Amino acid sequence: MPTWIPDVGAIASIVGALISGYVLWRVWGIEKRFLLRARLPELSETLGENASELSTRLQHFQDYKPEIEKVIADCEATLGNLRGKVKDVERKFVKRAQKLIRRKARRGLDRDITWEIYIALSTVIQSLKHFEKDLKWRD
Repeated sequence: MPTWIPDVGAIASIVGALISGYVLWRVWGIEKRFLLRARLPELSETLGENASELSTRLQHFQDYKPEIEKVIADCEATLGNLRGKVKDVERKFVKRAQKLIRRKARRGLDRDITWEIYIALSTVIQSLKHFEKDLKWRD
């Protein structure tokens, strides 16, 4: 048996492992994109409902403070879920909204920070709408 056959076998094993790794990476990307397409409309709608509720409750801030806290907590959970699914510009907007919510936790809830959170949520929602439209054209 020629001495080069084990070398060819070793090279083939390495190439096979690299190809398997590449295929696994591509499947993971497809799965992530599919999950994003499936969940994006629902998450965007949830944030829209939360933002609408915040807007309504802001008009009588002192009367609805506990409800506003709950809505902001719901937004925080939705933004956390969304952050792992989006990237680039959308992720930047999500991070900004999360940062404002964390600031609320440190400083306490007041009308100004709630208004800033509402504006940040509106920005995220608008960005997600554009991103969703872009996804339809991309594939």
